[in-house]
Amino acid sequence: MKIDPNSELAAASEIQALLLPKNLPHLPDADIAGQSIPAGAMGGDYFDAIAITSDTLFLTIADVMGKGLRAALLMLSLRSVFRSVLRYQEDHGKIMEHLNLVAGEDLRCAGSFATFCLLSFRRDSGCLACSNAGHYPPLIYSRGRITYLGHRGAAVGLLANGPVPPVQTRLLVPGDTVVLYTDGLLEAQNATGEKFGRSRLEEAVKKSASLPAAGIMETILASLAYFTCGYEQRDDVTLVILRVQGEGGDFGDQEKATG
Repeated sequence: MKIDPNSELAAASEIQALLLPKNLPHLPDADIAGQSIPAGAMGGDYFDAIAITSDTLFLTIADVMGKGLRAALLMLSLRSVFRSVLRYQEDHGKIMEHLNLVAGEDLRCAGSFATFCLLSFRRDSGCLACSNAGHYPPLIYSRGRITYLGHRGAAVGLLANGPVPPVQTRLLVPGDTVVLYTDGLLEAQNATGEKFGRSRLEEAVKKSASLPAAGIMETILASLAYFTCGYEQRDDVTLVILRVQGEGGDFGDQEKATG
């Protein structure tokens, strides 16, 4: 039986609408922004931001190998498993273990895998925890310096009984910024084949570090657009920004950007 490519495209677009959060959490000391820009009609990226209490925020970003309806279905499975386990489990190791056991089985059966970076932020202590399954490490801007957090473990679905990615922690203070991103950002190319790269991302973050999360995200995307100058890209670009604010917030009410 032949599948109408237009029907597949419509189905994939509907699934992508389910993959991205409609609204991002509003927390007094955590300013959040996120956006996903697919390279084609259907992307394989996913991000999420979930406040499980008024003091605990979970952020994640993921990228499944492949494109189209197949990749969208695999990512939807990953998202569903993650959101389900987060209802009763906050331990990073157990979350990642469950993801690889359940969603990883679907990925392995399909001959695919997904990179997955999980962050949790505790507002009461300022502690940021990171578990990284094969994804680019989060960028952290703090007091004028940029560092990266989290060793890259095996991607979800890559190994049936692989080791659980280790948890790394960092204390954040007001003014600190955390940037999650997919490889489509760093590997975006201009007409000469040059890549956007880590240095341009760092420059954009430093230039906009005093802005709210949405402003930082917009600055990065503007820098990317200037660099590529309309050159067509082959991979999706997804960004998630967390900026720690002072008591009660230091920007006033900011409009949150969503993908």
